[in-house]
Amino acid sequence: MVVQLMPYDLVAAGLSDVGLVRMNNEDAWGKVVEERFFVLADGMGGHQAGEVAAKELVEGLCQFVKRNFSKKTKKKRLVEEILSKLQQGIDQVNTKIFAMSYSSDALKGMGTTFCLLFFYEEGLILGHVGDSRIYRLRAQKIKQLTRDDSLLREMMEQGQLNEQQAGDFLYKNILTKAVGTEPEVTPTLTETEIEPGDLYLMCTDGLTDMVTEEEIEQTLNTHTDINKACAELVHLAKERGGVDNITVVLVKVTHETKDLSR
Repeated sequence: MVVQLMPYDLVAAGLSDVGLVRMNNEDAWGKVVEERFFVLADGMGGHQAGEVAAKELVEGLCQFVKRNFSKKTKKKRLVEEILSKLQQGIDQVNTKIFAMSYSSDALKGMGTTFCLLFFYEEGLILGHVGDSRIYRLRAQKIKQLTRDDSLLREMMEQGQLNEQQAGDFLYKNILTKAVGTEPEVTPTLTETEIEPGDLYLMCTDGLTDMVTEEEIEQTLNTHTDINKACAELVHLAKERGGVDNITVVLVKVTHETKDLSR
C-alpha cells in the first residue's frame, strides 16, 4: 500500500572514502537530481576491475534514468511501469559489465553490488543486489530495508549460524548474487511509502562491517545536518580500522524546497 505524499522535496548528501587499507576506491555513487534517483555500488575484482564495474553501474543506471524518466513528459508514472523500466536498465548494465569482464584479462571476473533509491510521485522504489544496504530512520528508529545477498545471511536464515557465530564466520563477505558476474541477474525491487522526516541511508559494507546498527542510529539522531552525519559515519568506520572503502549516501524527505546539486 502506497500512501500519497504530495508535494514533497528531498535533501541529500553523500561521501565516499578509500579507507585506511585499500590502495584504490572500488565504491561509487551517483544521482540524477531531476528524477530523484540515487545509486551506490561496491565493485569487486582483481587489479582495478572492481573500480571499473562500480563506475560502469553507477554511470550506466544514471544515464538510463535520464533517458527513460524525463519529467518533461508530464505523464504520471505507474509503479509497475517504473519497476519494469528499472529492471530493463539493470539488465542492460549487467550485460555490459559481463561482456567487459571477458574483454580483457585485467577485468576478468569483475562484478559489483548496488543499491538504489527512486522517489516517484507517490512513494519510493528500493532496489539492490549484493550486500550494499538501505536503512530508514523514522521516528528516531532505524530499520534495515534490504536483505543481503550473501552466504552468511542464507546460513543464518537456515539456522546453520546464530548471531554470535556470525561475527566469527570466515566467509561472511561471500556474495550469492552480484551484477556482472553472470549473464543475467535478478535484483530485488520493492516499493514503499514515505513520510515527512524519513531519512534513508545507502551504504557499502565498509560501513556496516565496522559500525553497528545501534551506532548508526545514534549518529543519525545526533547529527541533524546530513553532511555532518555522513562525515561522522565514515569517521567511525575508519576509527575501527577502515579496512575497506566506505561510502554513505543520505536522503531526507522534507516539505521544504532544497538544493540537491551539492
